[in-house]
Amino acid sequence: MICFIMKTRYFIFLFFLLTISFLKAQEEKDTIFLNEIEIVGKPKFEDKTSRAHFNWLERKVLRVYPIFSELYAEYKIVKLELDSIKNKRERKKYIRKKEEEFNQKYRRRVMQLTHTEGRILSKLTHKYTEKTSYELIKTYKGALYSYFLNLQTKFVSVDLKEPFEPENRREDAYIKTILERAFANATLIEVEK
Repeated sequence: MICFIMKTRYFIFLFFLLTISFLKAQEEKDTIFLNEIEIVGKPKFEDKTSRAHFNWLERKVLRVYPIFSELYAEYKIVKLELDSIKNKRERKKYIRKKEEEFNQKYRRRVMQLTHTEGRILSKLTHKYTEKTSYELIKTYKGALYSYFLNLQTKFVSVDLKEPFEPENRREDAYIKTILERAFANATLIEVEK
């Protein structure tokens, strides 16, 4: 019984000290800053099929995004280099050289992507560059090349001209939600535009 009374007095004393220190901190106008926490949850689903589609798409996006981030970093470097080259012949030479390097470095990984993952890669490209994959290819490789490449990809249901529109397309909204959740959870690191 005495032990219980001692413990109770100890906790009351401890509570009293904490209260006094808190009030003193308020009097001195100490400020405690907390980091902003953003909580992004899964969207509400109408049925199990929608939930399964979201989970399936999440696996695809999490697989494609690291590849995209590497490609995007390379793209920004190439774009800066091309902006500094004024001679048209030198630009074409530089583009050919970089294309060979890209083929050696990324071709195998990109060719292993499924059709859906290729479509996601194309949408991510539009999201971060604000140009469709078709427009980028047309800019750097020419209209004829981009036209035939778009025809080839349409056979596997990937449209290089398709923009990223989360407001109008459910799949794009899911991709946006998946990315926001992954960035909030630190599963992925967002690339800078």
